[in-house]
Amino acid sequence: LIPDAYIKNAFFKDEVDEIEKIESQIIETESELSELIEDIEMEEDEEEEEGKKTVSAVKKYLKEQIKDLKEIATTSAKEEMRNLEKTLKDIETKEKEFKDIKKTLKEKEKELEQKIETKRESFTEKEARELILKKLHALIAEEMHRYLNAEKKRIIGIFEKLWDKYRVSIAEISKERDEAVDKINNFLRKLKYFEAK
Repeated sequence: LIPDAYIKNAFFKDEVDEIEKIESQIIETESELSELIEDIEMEEDEEEEEGKKTVSAVKKYLKEQIKDLKEIATTSAKEEMRNLEKTLKDIETKEKEFKDIKKTLKEKEKELEQKIETKRESFTEKEARELILKKLHALIAEEMHRYLNAEKKRIIGIFEKLWDKYRVSIAEISKERDEAVDKINNFLRKLKYFEAK
């Protein structure tokens, strides 16, 4: 009868805020990880299907490049290898951070679900009544807004029809009529219709 969202908002606001912070951390970390893998220049046949790079494909590519550079003993190859190793380490670190944050999010969501179930079993009559009234209030408000929007659309439709019908003033209509009469009279004069009578 009482949705989880109402229980969360009423009794577990701090937990919800914490979950929202973790979700924003996930978005930020995922964005940083995407930037890291997008900076890697890969050959097209090594990219995943649809031209999208994945973390595993980029890591595999970097490891292969590092392996190839180890065989070359030049100074520039060693420098390039160190750069690639650093990039690989950065990607692996960011990937681990991303996975850890996601794991934390799942744990927090599970904890919150358990707290909600515990609270659901221990509601007082007053708490339940307040939440049910909030739910009913929200339903009534939603229905009222839906009804008002429908009425607004209907009224706007009426005014649009009136505008379409009456937007041309009587002066413009009279002017157009007079111009049309003048044209017809000119044609009739050219045809010498007036003289024949």
